[in-house]
Amino acid sequence: MKKVFKTTNICRYLTNLIRTLLLICVVIVIVATARIYYINNQEITNPQFTDGDLEIVMIDVKNGDCFLLLQNDKAMLVDTGYFTTYFNVQSILEEKNVQKIDYAIITHSHRDHAGGIFGLLLNYQVGKLYLTEKMDDLDMHFTEMLFYIPEISMIKYTNLFAHNIVDVIVGEEDFDFQFSDSEVQFLGPISSNYSRLNNYSLVFKVVYKENSILFTGDMEIVNEEELLNSNVNLSADILKIPHHGSRTSTSEAFLDAVNPRYAILSSHNGKHNKYGHPVKRVVEELEKREIILYRTDELGTVELKFNGKSIDFVQNPGDYKTGMQVLKEKRSDNRM
Repeated sequence: MKKVFKTTNICRYLTNLIRTLLLICVVIVIVATARIYYINNQEITNPQFTDGDLEIVMIDVKNGDCFLLLQNDKAMLVDTGYFTTYFNVQSILEEKNVQKIDYAIITHSHRDHAGGIFGLLLNYQVGKLYLTEKMDDLDMHFTEMLFYIPEISMIKYTNLFAHNIVDVIVGEEDFDFQFSDSEVQFLGPISSNYSRLNNYSLVFKVVYKENSILFTGDMEIVNEEELLNSNVNLSADILKIPHHGSRTSTSEAFLDAVNPRYAILSSHNGKHNKYGHPVKRVVEELEKREIILYRTDELGTVELKFNGKSIDFVQNPGDYKTGMQVLKEKRSDNRM
């Protein structure tokens, strides 16, 4: 009798929990729909950010990725960091007086790249949203999924925002576009059947006159090899180090093909950098090639500017330390 009573209580609890979660999802959809409808029906214009130069900001979002690009009166965001670091992103957007995002690119659906999309769409008008395949395959915490699932479903599968979305499948058609005076050229992923979400990362180059930067998301060596075999032009002045400097990426052959003068890397110097990004092999390869490294775990947010011929960084370069070395130094400083 007691077992039946316990089972009944458990079933009742689970039923109430499911109802509550469904209600939360419905409320999120209603509120988000109203908010996005309101924002996307406003006449919003950006100020003049630059006089032709391309400004790039690598926003410190801990172990995630988020990059703001500004040129003339146009703004583009590449990835959005975590759900919990979106306030870092909004702080930079407000500091730069960004009123709308003309283009947003989400390289893949991992939480450290796509988590901030909720905050972005609820606070800013987004002109075009470029997405990779497998955006419905999630790697997020439960609380984040409560927001992400209803919102991504709403924007992808309703008329409210669907016309703003571009699903990029490289090779099927030309997805390249003009961002103010710069050109965005999609290079990968080459295939459409991978075992890991990282390998669905959008890979693209942003070119302004004689300056260029290669964005790589979290792509791994399998993608690097495909790009090398495809004979696309990978050369760039700046390389966004793939996958935060993980052991799974940045092969010697890939570095040789890109042949960058600078590398930028987003990682965290806190306790949650459990993988030790960047790893020893990656920083040693950069140092061996004398590629100047800028990294958020040492420098925080990093800013730079293209003028079409030269590249100027606001911060001084970082070191060629591993993530674990930076973390140990931080712990040592905290004890003093």
